[in-house]
Amino acid sequence: MILARNVALYEFLPQLKVLQCVDGFVTHAGIGSIMEASWFGVPTVCIPLMGDQFDTAKKVVELGTGRAIFSNEEITVENLRNGIIDILENPEYHENLRMIQKGMLESSGPANAAKAAVDWFENRK
Repeated sequence: MILARNVALYEFLPQLKVLQCVDGFVTHAGIGSIMEASWFGVPTVCIPLMGDQFDTAKKVVELGTGRAIFSNEEITVENLRNGIIDILENPEYHENLRMIQKGMLESSGPANAAKAAVDWFENRK
């Protein structure tokens, strides 16, 4: 269903195909979604709902690959709009994602990719 010129609503879309052609991604911050977005270099606005999603969203913010809205009180149209505009317009998110992508591509497996991302984060301080 098309809601506006640049907004559509679907019951289901194949996430990996969508991530290959979008500039930003609003997500619940599940680790799979974050890893997939990182692989494709897509910055995120995280809205964690439960459990480890909060930790994953905090790491996204720490790594500089996206923003997060952590509480129900913060989930407003204005905060969501500002988060989306920020991830689309701020080149730092894309630069940080390029470094993470590079580590993922150069590593041999997910454990090494995770270590490369953590090493990069710790060495940039």
